[in-house]
Order: sequence, then structure tokens, then C-alpha cells
Amino acid sequence: MEFHAIVMCGSGRRLSPLTTVSGGTSGVSKKSVPKALLPVGDKPILAHSLGWCERGGFSDITIICLNDVLTEIKAYVTDKYPTDRLQMSGNSSKSSIPIEVIGVDAQNTETLVPLFRERIKRDFVTISSDFVTDIEASELLDYHRNRNHDTILTGIYYKNTIEALDKKVLRPNIVVHSSLRNKSPLLLDWYPREHVAQKKALILRDAMIIRHANSVISTNILHSSISFCSHKLIEILDSYEGILTSPGSDEDEEEEEEEEESVPKSTSTIAQDFSKPIHPVATRGRPWNKVVRDIARRSWQHSKPLDTVSIAIVGDTDKTFIRVESLPSYMEANRWLMKLKAKNSARPSAPPVKGAAVIGVDSFVATSTKVAERTSVKKTVVGNNCIIGKRCRLTGSIILDGVTIGDDVTLENCFIGKNATIGTKAKLIHCTVEGGYSVDDEIEAKEEKFEGFAEVDEAEDLVSDLESGDEEGSDDEGEDEEEEEEEEEEEEDDDYDSEEDDEDEDQLSDDGFFDRS
Repeated sequence: MEFHAIVMCGSGRRLSPLTTVSGGTSGVSKKSVPKALLPVGDKPILAHSLGWCERGGFSDITIICLNDVLTEIKAYVTDKYPTDRLQMSGNSSKSSIPIEVIGVDAQNTETLVPLFRERIKRDFVTISSDFVTDIEASELLDYHRNRNHDTILTGIYYKNTIEALDKKVLRPNIVVHSSLRNKSPLLLDWYPREHVAQKKALILRDAMIIRHANSVISTNILHSSISFCSHKLIEILDSYEGILTSPGSDEDEEEEEEEEESVPKSTSTIAQDFSKPIHPVATRGRPWNKVVRDIARRSWQHSKPLDTVSIAIVGDTDKTFIRVESLPSYMEANRWLMKLKAKNSARPSAPPVKGAAVIGVDSFVATSTKVAERTSVKKTVVGNNCIIGKRCRLTGSIILDGVTIGDDVTLENCFIGKNATIGTKAKLIHCTVEGGYSVDDEIEAKEEKFEGFAEVDEAEDLVSDLESGDEEGSDDEGEDEEEEEEEEEEEEDDDYDSEEDDEDEDQLSDDGFFDRS
């Protein structure tokens, strides 16, 4: 497939504190994880994006990331991705698709795509590194192939099929497009939902209404970050080389304010702008999605017909597309993959060993992680080099690399950052723990964030105790009593698949964070 794939790795601010450190100068900490390397299932999310590109047969892949994480991204692509690729595809042959990694200084990597247009020699596709899907690239490319003759870009939109993710989490923009009955519906404009809510009006331009009187306003479709582009788009961007905006400018906000001032007062929630002048495409310093919006506007702002932007909307009930843009969507992406794993995995016929840890087929636990006896792991992702103590109950949680968890810990629907420490007998429900943070012993919390990188001198001692099997504060005289208590509770703790346990689990998660259907 003669398409050059541009994979854009953002900073992942909305996934804080798993990806960023509050108060930091660079926005990235040695104890946090780049968004592209956050695990979804047992692989970094970047691996899923690269695998999607390779299955699509693209000719080249260019990854654009922040300079702050360039070394880590390059190291993963060079050293670890070949192994992950083998595990995902089963193909032992070396990939024939060249992968290049480029670092940039801008906080929004999408802003820099036009600066790399000299690298693109053919049609190309832009994607973000933050999605998982069972829709293959070849299926989406068909929409672009069936486009109108004057279409130079096809943007892929999708409808959310995950019940646990509502509009407050996903925040879809207000999208204006032509009728979906058309062979290739056109993207005409879009507006941030927050802006429309703040202004209490959707301001549509007069030129667009005249050209597209039967346009449709959609409030429930989301951009997938995937855009198939003709090489002609590069020529258009080149023609506006001198029209630049500064990174981080308020040009868009000022534009919207001018629009509002030019609109006559009206009681209608939809107003028309009769005076806004035609403006060309501004490139450098603007996010890629706004460059695309300018191209779409350009098609109806001029007196003569110009190139258009089309849209395709996917989201059948039997297909899934999830963008990892927030903590809830990150959880749901992991849960979706865990459900697939459970569906495709056969349960062992032999009963579990009495007293041993029980790891559900719907969980991912790295082979380098140590899980102590009588611990239950359900619907949970556990990263590399973690140490989990005795009698822990981990349900519906995501635990990144290097985490240490003491004995008798309960985690339900939690995010635990890289190298964090959870003290003995802590009970956390719907909590987020920043990388490197240490939660004290016997802490009970619900819907709280633990952040600030509290340093704990005892962390290494706790790791040593867990590895040796000793508990802090235990002595020889209490060992017999402890063993008797363990034997009395053993049958209850070992029966992790009982109907009663499933009912309790559903009750603990009845706020809808997980879709139990």
C-alpha cells in the first residue's frame, strides 16, 4: 500500500499523573511513562499503532514525538518492538517497512507535521499513537478510494460503542458535514464543544449555508485521528508557506470572538455570520486538526470550486474503536483487550494449587513480576518487575512497571504509576497513584489522587521483606497463630470464581466505570 504513515505521539496531559508530574518544568519525569509507552494489555499502546500500520502494508512509517521522550521511544522501537511485533503477528521475519523516529520541541507534535512535508513523497496517512481497534487499515482505506474526484483528504470518524464512556469523558466536537446519504460526505466545519457551550450559540458562516443548505450538525461523532491524504495536500500547504501563526497563539479564540461580534442579536441558537472575510490556510504553529479544518473551510469560502475534505463514520456494534485520551478511556481500552484475551483463552482443566496466587484469564501479568501466595488478580494489567505481596485482591486495575505492593492490599479500579509503592493493608478504590509515590500502610481511600512524589526511605526495606517472605512487625511467636488464621480463610480466598465473589465485584463497581454487560 503506497501510503506513508505519520504516527504522532502526544504528551498525554489528560492521562496525568501517569504521564506527567505536576509542577515539573519539562512536563515529563524520570518516574513517569511516555503516553506512547503506556501498556494496553501486555504491550505499549505504540505497539498496537505500529502493528496496525504494518498490517495495512504502508510503505514507510515516521514517528513524531517530543524530544523529552525521544530516547525512550527510539529505544523501544529498536530494541523491544521487534519482539512485541512477533508476539502480535506470529511473523518471525524482519519487518520490511522502515520506521523512523523524529523528536520535536513543541508540546503538541501535531503542530509540526507541515514542517516534515519534505519527507513525504507520496500519499500519506496521519494517525495518533493512542488508539486500539479491530478495524483494519484496509477497511478504512476503502472510504478514501471511493471518494469524490476533488477530495484530497478523508477523515475517519467513529461512534462510541463503550457504554462506560459518556460525552463528558469523550468530549466530541460539534461537527458540520454534508448529508451522510452522499457517496462521500464532506466535512464542512467543526467547533469545540466547550466553545459552543460557553457562547450559548453555534455560529455558522453564511457562505457555508449558501453552498450547503442541507448540511448536518453532528454532536456524537469522534475523530479517530486517522486521515488519509493525497499528496496534493502538501502542495496546498506549500503554497501558504508564508502564512504562519505562532505556536500557542490565541488566533482561533480571537477569530471566534470576531465572529460573535459580527453576528446580529438573535434568539435563535444558530446564527449566521455575513461579514467574516475569506482567510487562507495557516500552517506552522497550528495543530494538524485545525489545519484540516481550514482546508475544509477553504472548499466553500471561495467563489470557484476547490478541493474538499470528506468524512467516513464507522462504529458498527460488532466493531470497536477506542482512543486513549483520558484515564477512563485508558481503562476501557485495557478492559476491551482483557475481554478478548479471556474469550480466546481456554481455562485450565486442573484445579488451582491450594494457597497459590490466582491470576484470571482476563488479566495480563508480566513474567518478570512476582506474585505472592493467596493473591487474586482479576481484570487487571500488571507491568514488568513488580512485587505483589500475600493475600492481595487486585480487581480492574492498571499497575505500571516497578510497583511494589505490600501484603493484604486491596485495589479496585485503580491506576498505579511506575515505581510506586503501596503499603501493607492499604485499601484503594477508584484511586490514582502517581509514579514514584508511596502510599502509607493501612490507608483507606476512595476516588483520590496520590501525587507529589513523596519519598519513602522504607521502600527498599519493604521490597526486601516481600522478596524474603517476611512481614513487617511479625515475629516467631505470631507465626503459628497466623498460619491457623490463614487455614480458616483459605477456602473462601481460593474460591475466586464463585458466584458470590462475582456479585461482590459487581457491587464494588456499580458506578458504571466498568461495563459489566
